[in-house]
Amino acid sequence: MNTLKRGALRLTMLGGLVAALASAPGTAQAAAAPGDLVVERVSGAITIVPGGTAVNDTVEVLKVGSVFRVSNTTGTLKATPGKGCTQVTTKVVDCGTGVTGLSANLGGGNDTFTARVPLTGAVVGGDGSDVFNAGLSTGGGTTLTYQGGAGSSDMVSYAQANVGVFIRKDTVNNDGRNAGGNIDRDKVLGDVEVVVGSRFGDTIEGDSAPEIINGLGGNDRLSAGGGNDRIVADDGGFDAVVSCGSGTGDIADADAADQPTDCETVNS
Repeated sequence: MNTLKRGALRLTMLGGLVAALASAPGTAQAAAAPGDLVVERVSGAITIVPGGTAVNDTVEVLKVGSVFRVSNTTGTLKATPGKGCTQVTTKVVDCGTGVTGLSANLGGGNDTFTARVPLTGAVVGGDGSDVFNAGLSTGGGTTLTYQGGAGSSDMVSYAQANVGVFIRKDTVNNDGRNAGGNIDRDKVLGDVEVVVGSRFGDTIEGDSAPEIINGLGGNDRLSAGGGNDRIVADDGGFDAVVSCGSGTGDIADADAADQPTDCETVNS
């Protein structure tokens, strides 16, 4: 066999060996499964995008020591190799230190999202009825835009906040915990249909679309806009403002001490 033929044979055998190794278990990073949320880090920001198939995800962003971690207790996560994050388990991904930003799209399904660290960015719920648990970051506030997506009963909830909140459904970053000044500077967009306040005195103002506003406890100021709305104010105390707005089929669940206005139906 001449030298050229021997060289060609070696290259053919080497190519076959490389292909076999690439397909062997444990020799390469597996691609994201259709139901995975794919997690990467771009500079100082974590990005989360759906892998394809809609599942009900429960996502938290938190810190373990100084390391920023993403967890998904009801779904799975996949860290893209070489993109700044490390796979810990199928449900946990670590993304190093110094994270300040977030861009999350949870995709289809009835998803839940919680940020327990100060972050700036946006969270999109996608299809399904999604829940954003807000007002829970420690060490500083969040500046997050909450966008419900195509679902019809997406909810932002400050129920676990440790102070009262101000929420106005518009395009300004001025929502969240408010204790003598903004702790958070979130933005709750109009496609979030349900807004839940804290156990303290809140100010919540709706928009022109149908919505549900729940003040929980405290002396609240709750105002809906246009559309057929529901205000939940029957917390056993007094709320300074319960105003249903200009809709023609508004409902207020109120206490005897409350004085609902512009509400076609009052349940007390």
